[in-house]
Amino acid sequence: MTSHASQPAAGALAPVVYAVDLCKTFGRQGSAVAALDHVSVAFAAGRFTSIMGPSGSVSMAIEIAP
Repeated sequence: MTSHASQPAAGALAPVVYAVDLCKTFGRQGSAVAALDHVSVAFAAGRFTSIMGPSGSVSMAIEIAP
């Protein structure tokens, strides 16, 4: 699976922080779990963004000042 960051919509704020094609696997070959599988994200200035997951997973809130 390949994911690419899309271009901002007309009138949208340009991203100030972005990450492309992130991957993270926990465990070993027989019991590996892909936490991130080719994920791309972009964050605009002045926006509050929340990343959520199931209970017990790592989640975060990001605020980028203008």
